[in-house]
Amino acid sequence: MKCFFIWLSVISTLLPLATAYGSRGAVERLVYYYAYLADELVNADGARTVAVGCRGTLPGNRCNLDEFLKYIWSPLPGESPTPPNPMDLGYKKKTNFEDITVKSLYNKIVKWRDPVDKRGITGNIDNTKLLPGSTDFYDCLARIARPIGMLGMTTFPDDKTKRDLAKKIVDKGKMAAQTLYEFRLNDFDKHRISHLKDKLGEDNIIQKPGRDVVGLMPNWQTLDVDATAAKLGKGGRDTLDTAIMNYYMIEKARDHRAALVAADHAQQLSGCPLGAT
Repeated sequence: MKCFFIWLSVISTLLPLATAYGSRGAVERLVYYYAYLADELVNADGARTVAVGCRGTLPGNRCNLDEFLKYIWSPLPGESPTPPNPMDLGYKKKTNFEDITVKSLYNKIVKWRDPVDKRGITGNIDNTKLLPGSTDFYDCLARIARPIGMLGMTTFPDDKTKRDLAKKIVDKGKMAAQTLYEFRLNDFDKHRISHLKDKLGEDNIIQKPGRDVVGLMPNWQTLDVDATAAKLGKGGRDTLDTAIMNYYMIEKARDHRAALVAADHAQQLSGCPLGAT
């Protein structure tokens, strides 16, 4: 819950929102779609929360990945209001979709281009379509993964088929949420580490290998808080904490931190441990 309250304090001072594009946008969309699939299994029709207006070609008028991505798409300023038309990104049958790896789906989404105008599908989202009632991108991302966590706590004791399906959705949803946090922490730490090196001395800032859940971020480095505090000597933790808090006050850091905290809350709701934001 610590992350939730930090997120609330950040959200009130945000600059204009910064939806993820490219690699981050591709991972975000996987989190969104796994939440959509989980929502179907864990909630009755009238109680669902994710992309409730999406009407597609799957049983019950549910949307496949292509239809879902098209539904939540929103144009960038000056972009054509006609959405790109993704095809065959997630296969047409859900029974096939849950067996596709997160890494494979990520590569499909991030590389896809509209055959006519060459636009990708990882730009803006309409958060009001994706999560009705959400106030903006950050609020939407922070709350979107709740159905994944709820599904992870649902047993389906009398239905092995549904139980097996739920496990696939939950496992991959959690992987996607963790991967999104990794991408966001990597973005955040590039700037935070640069700031800390400038303020505390390059030799005093220690890094360690970052987590790589599905193999999309090999060899990246994150801040090693404990080792850095020790390197700074007596009172090192207080010195480091002060420098980090001063970095948070810089205007350009706010969007990065807000997105990181929202991603952290998403992975928590999916059933994963909190990160170090």
